[in-house]
Amino acid sequence: MSELNKVNGKIQHLRKVNQTYLKQIKSLLEERNIESQLRMHSYFSYAVTIKHDRKGGNFILGSYHVLNNGSVALTNPHICIKLPRDNKIEFSGKYAYKNKLHNAKMQEGWERMDESNETKEIWLKPVNKQILKPYESLVFPDFQIQWPSDERYAYSIQGFIYGNELQEGSPSLNQININGIVAKGDEEDGI
Repeated sequence: MSELNKVNGKIQHLRKVNQTYLKQIKSLLEERNIESQLRMHSYFSYAVTIKHDRKGGNFILGSYHVLNNGSVALTNPHICIKLPRDNKIEFSGKYAYKNKLHNAKMQEGWERMDESNETKEIWLKPVNKQILKPYESLVFPDFQIQWPSDERYAYSIQGFIYGNELQEGSPSLNQININGIVAKGDEEDGI
């Protein structure tokens, strides 16, 4: 338990250091009187578990991060996670549809904007965050993507950030790209 307390303490310390740095950066930019600029950055962080046999499935646990590094706020921020068209891909995450938002736990969560579970574009917006101020960030945490182990697979997952000031969207700095081949001998021979 003491190890857990040490880790939590370090995390809290790093958060305070980050906040201090962000305040200093904001102060320096304000002093330089830089012209107003919208500068959004987004990226995926993720871990992949792959089974190299046909009996097992594959799994990604990821988060999508959005940072406002500009000097202008983004109004009505929302994200799109674009999946491959392959029907074998399954996406899940911590979000609710508008008619299910009465749950108190979802007050700090995300709302799925599109109604269809069939679409391969997942549109999400934060429930209680209509303005992303300069130097603030958003995170859509702990989504899961699963797919079966076929002979061959190759998938690319893309992310985009949108808002009133960013109608055309801005792509993430990275994508999740996965591909693999399952050997034919792994089917039933106990490997």
